[in-house]
Amino acid sequence: MVRVIVDIYRISDSFTRPGTYMDTSRRISLLVSVALCGLALAAGTQQAALAERHKHHREISEQTPSLHLSRHNRMLSAERTERQERRRGITHRGDIADTPPAHLIRAERLRHEHNLRLMAIEAQHQQRVEEKEHLHRLYLAENEEKQRHAERVAEYRRHLARIQTNRRQALAELNGTIASPSIRAWQAYVTSVPIRLISVDLNDPSVKVSALLSQDGIGSAEPFSRMIRRSQPDVAVTGTFFSLDNLRPVGDIVINGALAYFGGMGTALCITRDNHADMITVPWGHHHDWSQYQFVVACGPRLLDGGQIVLDPASERFHDRHMLAPNSRIGVGITAGNKLVFVMTQKPIYLGRLAKIMRAEGCKQAMNLDAGTSTGFYCDGNMMARPGRWLTNAIVVYANQHQSERASS
Repeated sequence: MVRVIVDIYRISDSFTRPGTYMDTSRRISLLVSVALCGLALAAGTQQAALAERHKHHREISEQTPSLHLSRHNRMLSAERTERQERRRGITHRGDIADTPPAHLIRAERLRHEHNLRLMAIEAQHQQRVEEKEHLHRLYLAENEEKQRHAERVAEYRRHLARIQTNRRQALAELNGTIASPSIRAWQAYVTSVPIRLISVDLNDPSVKVSALLSQDGIGSAEPFSRMIRRSQPDVAVTGTFFSLDNLRPVGDIVINGALAYFGGMGTALCITRDNHADMITVPWGHHHDWSQYQFVVACGPRLLDGGQIVLDPASERFHDRHMLAPNSRIGVGITAGNKLVFVMTQKPIYLGRLAKIMRAEGCKQAMNLDAGTSTGFYCDGNMMARPGRWLTNAIVVYANQHQSERASS
């Protein structure tokens, strides 16, 4: 090294000192020596650095062999991953040391797939929830629509009932006057029961109420329509019960002040010669004095007394189950103004319901008449109810007493 320095000094001094001369061969040899010395110096320095680096790596390897191996494996794994990505067409960015390990990449891929599955499950669950909510809303809407429809139907039925009632009342007003303003007929709904009514004003002295027997008398029967044609009344209603075995009535019957038949039971509708009406309950088997009455028909049981319901069929010896069961009914009542009210319904009802209807129509006294299959109800040419069997007796009303005399003759 000292020789190289001296040679360099000489060469530089010969070039700079004036008058100094060195031959060409000597100068070339000096330059070659300088170049060789520089190369030797550079090679020595590089070898020393390599030796120092190898020594450092050996020390690290001896101290931490597992760390070196792990880093080596990571580098190999990163290189392998980079090659795989390049095969799949993925552009590799960054240095190999920055590439994550394969298990992290696999874990990230699994986590991503798991998240996708969770998102799909949540989407399906949300869809099912929305479908259930939609179905529930449809169910509520359907129920509301059904309720509204039911309300509309109920309102329509009420409206139709009002129309029918008004129509019946209008027809009754048109047809209510029958040869005399004292007799009226109409229809109504009372306690939800459709009924037909005939009112007779006994304050009119020309009105006459009487009883009518079959043409062949006691023990025989006659069609209701033939009885009407024969007697030509303005009003005709089924009278008292009778036995289907011997066709005999069960209660007393008085016609024109004379006793036509003795039955000895029930409650009697009684009318005097001056058209005053009353009701009398006859003790069973007792002969009552009817001499002050022009007309009497005993049937029963009694429904009202003084405007109060006093229904007690057993006390009047009425035990027939068919009669006590729901049936079409005819009732007759007396108002405080001395009017007769005949009520007929073809809807099967109990006697208690009939008593409430009679009270609702303003009757103070009321009793039951024969009905069921024997229901007959006639007014001014209108057969409102035709009996299913022949009858033995009936109650008839004339608007004019002269008309009743002509019918009797």
